[in-house]
Amino acid sequence: MILLCLCMLAMLSDAFNYLCRIKMKQFITYKRPPIAMNNFKIYSSFFFYTISVLIFSCTSTSKTKSSTSTVSTIDSLVLIPSPSPIKLNNSTTKFYKNVSYGSLKENVFDIFLPQSAKPSGLVIYIFGGGFIHGDQAQPYNNGGELINKLLSNNIAYASINYRYLTDDGQGLFKCFSDATRALQFIRLHSKQLNLEKQNVVLTGGSAGAGTSLWIAFNNDMADKKNADPVLRESTRVKGVVAIETQATYDVLNWHSYVFNEYLGKGMSQKFILDMGTPARTLTLYGFKSFADTATAIGKQRRTSLNMLGLMSKDDPEIFAENLKRPYRMPANLVEVQHSPLHIKALMDRANQVGMKASFHAPQMNIDTRNGEEAADFILRLLK
Repeated sequence: MILLCLCMLAMLSDAFNYLCRIKMKQFITYKRPPIAMNNFKIYSSFFFYTISVLIFSCTSTSKTKSSTSTVSTIDSLVLIPSPSPIKLNNSTTKFYKNVSYGSLKENVFDIFLPQSAKPSGLVIYIFGGGFIHGDQAQPYNNGGELINKLLSNNIAYASINYRYLTDDGQGLFKCFSDATRALQFIRLHSKQLNLEKQNVVLTGGSAGAGTSLWIAFNNDMADKKNADPVLRESTRVKGVVAIETQATYDVLNWHSYVFNEYLGKGMSQKFILDMGTPARTLTLYGFKSFADTATAIGKQRRTSLNMLGLMSKDDPEIFAENLKRPYRMPANLVEVQHSPLHIKALMDRANQVGMKASFHAPQMNIDTRNGEEAADFILRLLK
């Protein structure tokens, strides 16, 4: 288009020069009245107007095409090799940073890919931080011992980023939606990444652990008729490793779902809310007032956030442990969020529905792991 415009400009320029010579000759030789010079001015104005239109058209067309070409489709995969953030035991491992899985700047993940003739299993890490801080670099802080162990067993490792919880009315579902999409995106491109798309384990700490459980306990969220091929992919996984997790995100019922043994001893909904802030709790649901939680939508959202209620016998096997906080009436918000009683609540529900799981909370003498550590659990499921 630009070349065509230039050609047209050249032709118009030649025509204008010819016209100028004729008009000026007539004006000088025949001493025509001033109307001749006026016509010349009109022709000149028309010429420059035409030039301006052509230049604008060429420029606009060029910008439109350039802008369109730089907008990547939400299902495309772009891999750019990057230096590893951890020391790798195997020099053939490929690391790709900030791979986009969606249209938003937060929609990125890192991935370590072992070089193998056969497809690899995959562990996806979801970072913790109360849904308000942290990023996909979190698992690199411990030096990458687990990552290297998995890679040496031909298991790939991805760490995803997601949007933070904000007061925008979407609640935790925004965070969950991003994490779910990341899983589906990687599955869509499993062949290019040399992955076994059915062999995936989710893991994370705190908020990342709870997000992993939420995805695992939901029925398959694949939308087979969606125009977006990413969303057609399955969300079912082989297993979950949940560290320092919460048992449910229906926080308004933590006093009865998790801390029920302290009811009548100072435990209440108000006690839980006072440990944090009421406004913060409402943000989890995407609401502005407690009256909203009693509406039909409010009840639906609370049900959707209650992982205990979502659990069923056919859900993926889980490994859950909370080691850091004491077994007692919580003394602060962190103890509320990471009490070993969250593990007990999950264990009791898993036993009730007949779901296969391993639990570890030594403060309460809970240990159903049969000698397995988290890494052993992953290797058993993915090898």
